[in-house]
Amino acid sequence: MMESLPKDLATVWEDPMAKENEKRFASDLRSVSVAKTHLTEIEWRKESLGAGVVGKLTELTIKQQRESLPIYKLRDDFLEKFKNVRVMVVVGQTGSGKTTQMTQYLAEAGYTYNGKMVGCTQPRRVAAISIAKRVAEEVGCKVGIEVGYTVRFEDCTSKDTRIKYMTDGILLREIL
Repeated sequence: MMESLPKDLATVWEDPMAKENEKRFASDLRSVSVAKTHLTEIEWRKESLGAGVVGKLTELTIKQQRESLPIYKLRDDFLEKFKNVRVMVVVGQTGSGKTTQMTQYLAEAGYTYNGKMVGCTQPRRVAAISIAKRVAEEVGCKVGIEVGYTVRFEDCTSKDTRIKYMTDGILLREIL
């Protein structure tokens, strides 16, 4: 390969692997337009991303979105069973409403009276922050008022916080 490179940089270098009819200048290639497809940008994203698209655009109100989650049908049953147990393990599909709705159900049922708080842990700080923002939007308050979060080096809560999202490490630090 090194033999094919010119010794004098002023001399013209030609690619030894290219066939005569395949040689093109970069400027010629830039002027060739890519064939336009009939797909709009949204259709293109759906087609190329497929099931990997995480968020969904919706025209439902927040109340309708909450009621459309699978856990909504189990709300009363969950609250009834929660009265009689000290520990409850809830298992459900991703996006079923475990994290965002159960904390609200407990707060709405009165478990946050007299300065008590509902806590929910998340494995990552980004998850704790983004979920707190979402739940604050659902509740209709600013983050840090009724709904807040605590992650390493950042505490976004107040004396009025009723629902608190935190990382696992923060919970461990608070109970020790």
